[in-house]
Amino acid sequence: MNPPRKCFRRIEDYQAAGTTLLLVSHDIETVKKLCSKALFIKSGELAVFGDAKNVCDQYEKFMFGGLNSAATERTDQAQLPTLRETTQFDPSLVASCELVYGNGKADIETPWLEDLNGKRINVLDSGVPFRWCYRVKFNESVTDPIFAMLLKTREGVALYGTDTTQLKLDKFITEVGDYCEIVFELANVLAPGIYYLNCGVRIEPESGVEFVARRVDSAILRITSSNEQTVATGVVEMKANLSIKRSSRQDFELA
Repeated sequence: MNPPRKCFRRIEDYQAAGTTLLLVSHDIETVKKLCSKALFIKSGELAVFGDAKNVCDQYEKFMFGGLNSAATERTDQAQLPTLRETTQFDPSLVASCELVYGNGKADIETPWLEDLNGKRINVLDSGVPFRWCYRVKFNESVTDPIFAMLLKTREGVALYGTDTTQLKLDKFITEVGDYCEIVFELANVLAPGIYYLNCGVRIEPESGVEFVARRVDSAILRITSSNEQTVATGVVEMKANLSIKRSSRQDFELA
C-alpha cells in the first residue's frame, strides 16, 4: 500500500471507530471527502462554519472570485434557449442552492444540459453521452478567457473537470456586449446516481487565478440504470468483462 493511501486508510479506520479528527488543509477535495463539517478561518477569524461542501465553496469564492466579487444563491432558472423537452427532462430536478460569483466582467446567463440531438435533458441512462452548455455575456473586454466545467458528486467531490486550456482551444479577446455559447460534449461513464455541475469563466493574470463568472451547483444530472449496466457499487461504469476458467485439482497437479 503506497504511503498516501496508507494515511487515508488509517483516517478511515478512525472514522469507522467513531473518533473525532481535526484536519487542517488547503486541499478542498480532501476536506470534502473526509469531513462532514468544516471551518474557514480568514485573517485569524472564523469566516464560515458548517457543511464541508458549502464551506469549501465559500473558500473557493474568496480565493478565486476577484476583488469585486459578489456571491449570491439562486433558486430560479434563467431563460434558456429554445430546446425541445423530452421524457428525459424532469422539471422538479432543480439545484436549489446555486452559488454565483465573479468579478463582474461577465455573466453566465443560461446553463443547460442537452442530448446529442439538442434536446433538453437532466435524466439520462448510464453510458449515453451528453452536452453541458452555458451562455456567457461579457460586460467588459476580457483577454484570454478560459471556459471551464466541473462534474461532481452530491457531496461535492470532483469527478471530472476540464477547460479550454486542457482542450487546446485558441485564445482570443472578447469585447463589451459579446456573447459566447459554450458546449462541452461529454462521454458518460457514470454509475446511476445524482450529480451536480459547475461552469465558469476565469482569467489567469500574473496575480493568480480569478473567476470572471462562476456558477456552482448550477444543474443536477440524474443517471439511471441501463440494460448494459455492470456497476455494483461506486460512481464509475467501467464496463467490466469477466472470464472464469474452471479446473479440477488433477488439472493443476498435471500442469
